[in-house]
Amino acid sequence: MLCQSCGQRQATVQLTRNVKGQEFDQYLCDRCAAMTGQTPDPGWGSPFGSILPGPSPFGYPAHPGSPRREPAGLVCPSCGETERQLKETGLLGCEQCYDTFAAVLDPVFRRVQGHTRHIEAPGESHK
Repeated sequence: MLCQSCGQRQATVQLTRNVKGQEFDQYLCDRCAAMTGQTPDPGWGSPFGSILPGPSPFGYPAHPGSPRREPAGLVCPSCGETERQLKETGLLGCEQCYDTFAAVLDPVFRRVQGHTRHIEAPGESHK
C-alpha cells in the first residue's frame, strides 16, 4: 500500500486518530509519519542499538505516544532526509547524505570501525 500522504513510498506506519468519537486510520511512509510529530513505538530495538548520538536510541521516546520530538536539525539538500530521520531510522536517503551528516556519522564510524576512511584489504583493488 502506498503512503496516503505523498503517494510515492510504501506505507509502513499506521496512525489511528480519534475525532469526535470516531476512529480514522491513516497509512503513511516513515518520512510522512515523522512529519506528523508522532513517533510510533516500533516494538523492536534499532538495528544499530544506540550507536547514533541522541537522547534515546534513534530518537524514539521512552513511552509510546510521548509528544516529545527532536528538532529536525541538518537536512540533506539532495533528498530532504533530516538529521532526526537519520537518528530515528538509522538509514541514509542518498549518497549526498554521507557529506551532509558527516559530523553525526564520523564519530559513529570511528567508534564502530576504528577509522572514517575506507582502507583496502590486501589484494583488493578497484578497476
